[in-house]
Formats: sequence, C-alpha cells, structure tokens
Amino acid sequence: MKSRCVDYLRQCHNPEEGGFRGAPHIMSHVASTYAAIMAIVNISTEEAYNLVDLAAMRKYLCTVKNNFK
Repeated sequence: MKSRCVDYLRQCHNPEEGGFRGAPHIMSHVASTYAAIMAIVNISTEEAYNLVDLAAMRKYLCTVKNNFK
C-alpha cells in the first residue's frame, strides 16, 4: 500500500518547479505540496523521502512567497 501511495505521489511531483500537484499533469500548488509532504512523512519510507528535492522545494516555496508581496 505504501509503495502505491509513493507511486502516485511521484506522478504528482513537479520536478521542474519542485512542488507537488493535486493530480498528475496539472500545476503545482502550495496546498497540494503541503499535503504531499505530510503524506510522505506519514509513509515514512526511504522511497517516499527520496521524492523530495530539498533545493528545488525551497526554490519553489520562495517563488510562491514572492508572488504574495
């Protein structure tokens, strides 16, 4: 079950932006990124943790933050 969840999260990950999408092939969003990170923490496997690119995630979150000046 955990592996299937990780597979779905992998499809929702947006490697170009660093965030996560609410469903595969749509735009990343802060809410879906938050939900994906919480799911990854709850899954707690190496496979799940490897989905997160911290540098790309940081860059994505900073771009979102800067859009709300």
